[in-house]
Amino acid sequence: MSLPRSTATAHSSGVLLLEGEPGLPCIALATGEDCLRRIIVLGLGPGAYLIEVKPPGKPPRVYAGGSGRGVSQGLRGFRQALAITVPSRIIAITAAGPALSEAQAAALEQMLWMQVEGTGIADCANHDDAFGRSLGHEGYARLRTFAATAFAWLSPHVPYLAPGLLAPLYLQEACTTFAPGEPVEHWRVRRGPVTATVLVGASDWVVQPDSLVRRHVPKSTSDTTRVMREELVAWGVLVPTTDARLWRLTHPVGCQGRTAVHRLVFGVNAGATWMRLDGGAEAAGPGASILLFPPRGRGPAGP
Repeated sequence: MSLPRSTATAHSSGVLLLEGEPGLPCIALATGEDCLRRIIVLGLGPGAYLIEVKPPGKPPRVYAGGSGRGVSQGLRGFRQALAITVPSRIIAITAAGPALSEAQAAALEQMLWMQVEGTGIADCANHDDAFGRSLGHEGYARLRTFAATAFAWLSPHVPYLAPGLLAPLYLQEACTTFAPGEPVEHWRVRRGPVTATVLVGASDWVVQPDSLVRRHVPKSTSDTTRVMREELVAWGVLVPTTDARLWRLTHPVGCQGRTAVHRLVFGVNAGATWMRLDGGAEAAGPGASILLFPPRGRGPAGP
């Protein structure tokens, strides 16, 4: 299916605008001297942005940010921080109308951050800042389509942004998590009808395909966990089963620790039964960790 086209216009301030019909992206690109001020004066609405610096002889260094109050307002906070390092380009993604909500702006920021991290061409300055916002499965799917259009329009202008959406890195890395010869334990975690197989290495944990995951999560489920599940549904990694209470996993998912596995499989860090499957010594379960996402690196293409 072909993506909507954009209209490119040059603003009087020297900013390039890529804009579609209402409901589609409105993108502003400012390059060179005073690019930060030239974006700010546009008074852009809620959205996400990239602040790019090009050190001599090195890859671009990029900060991905977002603001539900307005991109121009969010960028004002960086003036003092950027007083020493002058940006070479500012890229802002907003909506042609109606405006994005605060939650949509935060979710778009995370998608933009993943595009920069996923290509590995630029050095992403903020590795742990963007965790998105839960939009519900339908809301996430709509914003994903919006973001895919924006990235396709930007790709010819920004080489470190892939033209298509990249899978979350915890899906990419799950295929190459364990080092050759690394001892790997096989475990099963179960609570009621929910049951998952988990491979546990020295520091990485990978929930295996065909694991059955709790579908409806309690109100106490964290926003970060909800975002992860919305991503997995959008990428076809969590699919329905004949049991309306369960989803089935179609792809390995990398976690870092027992708490992370519980949040993925049960929606919360619930009590569960762990059973060793490979004949090794059985205990109450492998060790615990509070991290949900694994460290960000680069891996093969997502599903």
